[in-house]
Amino acid sequence: MFQILIFLKAPNGSQIELSTDNGGTGNNYTNTVFVTGSPAITGGSAPFTGNYAPEQSFNSLTGSANGSWNLVVKDDAGSDVGTLLDWTISMISSTGVIYSWSSVPSGF
Repeated sequence: MFQILIFLKAPNGSQIELSTDNGGTGNNYTNTVFVTGSPAITGGSAPFTGNYAPEQSFNSLTGSANGSWNLVVKDDAGSDVGTLLDWTISMISSTGVIYSWSSVPSGF
């Protein structure tokens, strides 16, 4: 069964679980947004489309927002092959300014 692990890694190395071992076969995460206050990703089912709360709180990330943020995606089924088409991260500063960055596609 297709089981992926998705983590958000901050510039200082701290990371949170966005989603681990949720889903099934096929396109499991299509236009998925991880946002505080949404239904838990663990309560949903594939394909995950829309807003979901990550498995761990964004408050667990520490340190400065300056630097390289990484989306870490792993497949723990071993022989499966998948493609991460793109991802975006957006943050709102304490003054209300929105910062947003987009990814470069890669395989995993």
